[in-house]
Amino acid sequence: MNKVGIIGITSEGASICYKTVVSESSKILGGFNNVEVALVQPNFNRILEAQKSKDWDKVAEIIVDSGKELEKLGVTNIIIPANSIHFAIKQIQKQLTTKVVNLLEVVKEVCLRKNYKRALVLGVGITMSDHLYKEVLEKNGIEYMIPSEKEREFLDEIIYTELVKGVINGDSTKQILETIQNGKENSCDVVILACTELPMVINDTNSPLPIIDTTRELAIAALTEAHHTTL
Repeated sequence: MNKVGIIGITSEGASICYKTVVSESSKILGGFNNVEVALVQPNFNRILEAQKSKDWDKVAEIIVDSGKELEKLGVTNIIIPANSIHFAIKQIQKQLTTKVVNLLEVVKEVCLRKNYKRALVLGVGITMSDHLYKEVLEKNGIEYMIPSEKEREFLDEIIYTELVKGVINGDSTKQILETIQNGKENSCDVVILACTELPMVINDTNSPLPIIDTTRELAIAALTEAHHTTL
């Protein structure tokens, strides 16, 4: 049986991704069957320090070490449930033999399939300010928008001080929804939840815009890949 490899970054994000892989594979296989999953959790603080200094070679080095551990376990493919890590995705892919699913490409394909024209991107500060999704979206004819500087600062703080720690605050959620509403008023037709933890508080029910849950889409992409190689 094929095995999906997950490199965890935050515990909350990794657990959401893990649960999605298992539950969605059970729908494919039936009953209580599920694809096998292997998860490796590197030190988050090491990653965060390298990311803060934008040392993407160092980030890649840390992730690749974890990827090699997964390769020893015979995984079919590898996913990294963290958007900002994908600034280093090309370095990571070059250094691993096993396929590493590129979240940016996954999200692009969702946008094209659903014919979205203008996307609001929410995530940690660096994901927004350094325009993680800008090139891949605009190259495919999809307009790209990020929140105001004040909204970006707020989002970054909420993600790192609350969501990453599993804390859900109603007032914070309300402000995130207001940011999405602002995007809607600026002609956005979708919001990309470009942070693994944002689906903890934002969903199809409460969002003013259709959402792309990047955590879920990444899990589905890993299963699709595994299914093509006989799940």
